[in-house]
Amino acid sequence: MIETNDEMEEADAVVNALEKEIKLQKRNFSDFVILYRTNSQSRSLEDAFRRSGVPYNIVGGLRFYERKEIKDLIGYLCLIVNPKDTISYVE
Repeated sequence: MIETNDEMEEADAVVNALEKEIKLQKRNFSDFVILYRTNSQSRSLEDAFRRSGVPYNIVGGLRFYERKEIKDLIGYLCLIVNPKDTISYVE
């Protein structure tokens, strides 16, 4: 059991545990599965996986950054940063 202060620290601990097992036990990322109770937990895990370059698939739902509302929000933010970036807005 691992005790952490927040969900990001928890996600980083999961990534560290995976990487340790892969290195010490000569396993592959595909040997592991991570289960979580609510979809809200996926974001911190996805962020940690992306930062660490850990490959992942989500079964039964969309990846956080593939959700339409998140893509729309990112497009709007890109447009705020660069008003000439109409491609991000259209996507």
